[in-house]
Amino acid sequence: MQATVARRAIGNASLERPKVMNQVRMQVTVVLFALCFIGNISLKAITMESFSDEIEAKPTIEISLKNADDNFLIKTVTDDSNCSTVQVELRSPRGIGAATLRRLEKNWPDALVIRWKIQGLESIRMTIERDRYEGFVENQNLQTHWSKRTDNGDAIALKPTDDAWCDISIIGSVEGHPPKIPLQKDEWFELKVPKQWLANQPETIRFEWVDFHR
Repeated sequence: MQATVARRAIGNASLERPKVMNQVRMQVTVVLFALCFIGNISLKAITMESFSDEIEAKPTIEISLKNADDNFLIKTVTDDSNCSTVQVELRSPRGIGAATLRRLEKNWPDALVIRWKIQGLESIRMTIERDRYEGFVENQNLQTHWSKRTDNGDAIALKPTDDAWCDISIIGSVEGHPPKIPLQKDEWFELKVPKQWLANQPETIRFEWVDFHR
């Protein structure tokens, strides 16, 4: 599996395409072929992963943030079967914020993951076209809860077996130290967007969050 940073941006702005340094890429290519010739090294074994920041990657989504002091990182991970996962990492100093993701291609990526660098997830609201989902993670047992709002405003509780259920996990925990709220400095909340939410290829996904420990 290879991870490539497709775009980096800070602040309330859409992603901008980075400049490709053709001269650097040419030099890298020359060096790689030289290594293959001199050291009998397989070219297949040498990847451009180390130079991913210099390689232009076509953006598949863009993001806009409500708060100017929130920042984000978007990167793409491609597995051995060539399926791509777009990861959106958000840092929210205030603990309360909102963002809108917009697809730039005909379809959303194969998988979409959103991560928050906050201490507790008191509330998360996802709006996808006319559908609205609301969730939170309990502070004590870390249980996730989701409900879907109907057109008349009623909330219907979702179960983990439902197609519209959305997994929220905690990543980055130190081995031997189970995660607990408030999260530690290297821990993140991770939300994997269900395929059903994106089945109709909505143009945008809007979400709002509240950190319990803001």
